[in-house]
Amino acid sequence: MAVHGIPVLMLALGVLVLSSPTGYLLTWLVGALFIAIGVCLRPRLPRISPDSEPVTSAPALEAVVSRVASAVGIKPPVRIVARDLDMGVFYQRVGLRREPVLSIGLPLWFSLSAQQRVAALAEACLVSRKRNGLVIESALWALDLWRGALLESGPLSHRWTSHTMMARELGAAVYAPPTLYDSVGMVGRVLGRGLGLPILGIERTLIRLTRDTGYGDADSSMGVIDQVAGPKAVAGLHMLLDAPGRILAPVQSAVVRGESPMTIRASVVSRAPEDLSRDASVQLAEADSKRIDLELERHYSRALRSLSLLVD
Repeated sequence: MAVHGIPVLMLALGVLVLSSPTGYLLTWLVGALFIAIGVCLRPRLPRISPDSEPVTSAPALEAVVSRVASAVGIKPPVRIVARDLDMGVFYQRVGLRREPVLSIGLPLWFSLSAQQRVAALAEACLVSRKRNGLVIESALWALDLWRGALLESGPLSHRWTSHTMMARELGAAVYAPPTLYDSVGMVGRVLGRGLGLPILGIERTLIRLTRDTGYGDADSSMGVIDQVAGPKAVAGLHMLLDAPGRILAPVQSAVVRGESPMTIRASVVSRAPEDLSRDASVQLAEADSKRIDLELERHYSRALRSLSLLVD
């Protein structure tokens, strides 16, 4: 409740200051500042990332997603979206109605074997199995935004590069003296770290209190994923996640060579180890995985074009 109380307190202070009978300009400015802070710190509802593209007319993908969600014990997503440069698969509840949405990072999905795709879906569904409720989820979303704004901000690299180049053109051979912008930015980052550390503590405490997924400890959770997808597929998935270069480097090289999405995908599948387990409760046949690839071919083409821009 403290997360929701901070913006309410700022708004109340702003209204209180503005309603004072002094009528000075400074009073109005201070009141407006409090209201602005309250509006900026307001809790946000989780929402779909603006760079997501909806996946439509994908019955094969929807079928395997539904099977995995049922095996884990959660409601199947009402929408599936694809993200061009995301390296993960996430299941989240968005909006006031908390509709379940599955977000698929195409670079990762494109590089997984059929059964590794089941493992990625199972892990995403298991993480979200705990239903925290609207109040807690909106608080966690707001804390994530606050942490990003206060602790993860930094100087703009392209601006510093331009500043250095201009200084050298004007005669500074080695050292480019900082500008007022850099000094103010440094002060802002120091203040942000000071204000952000308590925010980070609140966020971690809230996550720890709501971390239980309904299956006990981490070993039990991994056991559930192993039952759904098979231990070989889970191990292969984590190996790729631990070394993202194994995913991006071969795909980017193929993009540079001008290969089509389906040709690149066929090469990826040919290199994938055999990881289908007979004990897995959800098994995705290679033929069904190929049908999913055909359903997502348009999204693959767009994602590969984005990767080609990164290469350039």
